Amino acid sequence: MNDKNTAIIELAREIVKETESRTGSVESLVFKAHRLAVMTNNANYMEWLNLEKFGYSDKEPDLKYMRMTGRTYN
Repeated sequence: MNDKNTAIIELAREIVKETESRTGSVESLVFKAHRLAVMTNNANYMEWLNLEKFGYSDKEPDLKYMRMTGRTYN
């Protein structure tokens, strides 16, 4: 396994461990998940987690992600 794949697996395990043990803050988990999305080049997750990090607006594509996560909006 190459270094990038090893780093991806290690970060994913860290996120799962922190989530299951409830030791990490939500903010920390969002930042780590965004880093994982960048490492795996997953544009959809990068976009969504970027909104989670910095906030939503009342425009698309933000509304799409707000609906997906069950958030309400006017």
